[in-house]
Amino acid sequence: MELVAAIFVVISILAAGFILGYNRDRSYYTTILIVIALIYVLFGFMEGSVHRIVTESLIASVFIIAAIFGGKISHIITGLFLILHGLFDFLHPRILPGNAVPVWYPEFCLYVDLMLGLSVILLSIKGYLSISEHGSQK
Repeated sequence: MELVAAIFVVISILAAGFILGYNRDRSYYTTILIVIALIYVLFGFMEGSVHRIVTESLIASVFIIAAIFGGKISHIITGLFLILHGLFDFLHPRILPGNAVPVWYPEFCLYVDLMLGLSVILLSIKGYLSISEHGSQK
């Protein structure tokens, strides 16, 4: 079920990018990576532990910095860090066990991050994603 839901989410994100023209803005996939990175900070708040919030925030900051560099330099960086976040999602319950993260969430996010990351890399290589200031495609 996690895979089916993930496929729907990824298709929705990619379709919105093309149909609404968001993929012409270099911040689209950058923003998605930032939001994805911050979800575990929310789970940290739900845990109610300051230590957990700080730990999740530090981890999220790595992905946020990578997203910013990806938005400025290359969508390939953003795609690679989406994939890395998927691996983090998969390992998260083992590295930082807790009560707030739903049991299905790491697998769902692994699928979303892997599919979306690979899609961003392929779309970038094929020239469908812009990295210019004004959103014009190369």
